[in-house]
Amino acid sequence: MESREGQTVHLPECRTTDERGQVAGTGARGNLGVGGRGQPSTPDNGGMDELTPIRKVADWFALPISTLHYWERRGLLEPHRRSGRRYFDSEQVYRVALIKLWRETGLMSIEEIDALLRRGGPDTAWRETVHGRIAALEARIARLDAARAYLGHLLSCPHGDDLEKCPEFREAVSVPS
Repeated sequence: MESREGQTVHLPECRTTDERGQVAGTGARGNLGVGGRGQPSTPDNGGMDELTPIRKVADWFALPISTLHYWERRGLLEPHRRSGRRYFDSEQVYRVALIKLWRETGLMSIEEIDALLRRGGPDTAWRETVHGRIAALEARIARLDAARAYLGHLLSCPHGDDLEKCPEFREAVSVPS
């Protein structure tokens, strides 16, 4: 479990089912409920899905409707249509939750999310996407840790307002020669 900015990501055990719907095994952990803005759960109801209007889905996830339209145009979502209006079943609502989670916590682009959502078959490009995101996030964390150290030093620097004379800052700042 990890918590950032009041958000907690719990990753419960993943389970697979056999052809009869019986739990067949366990794997990595994975509950992706993030945000806490009244986001819906998507219970399995035996395939009998209620359809949820696009406005309600947008409100649940605090997204503009135009974002859902964009994700649809990009092929990430496939809402049902009735009388020209868009409606989402529980699988599509779950997909909205995944996309939002990956955008917010993984800082993924639409292209990267598309690669993850289409990860079936022998293609392993999605793994490269995940490894690339992990590397980018680790680099970002390192930069943020350095920024925190600099800011902490600002608060305790014995040189006070004259930071240009601070030897620690002079050593840390790269200047081309």
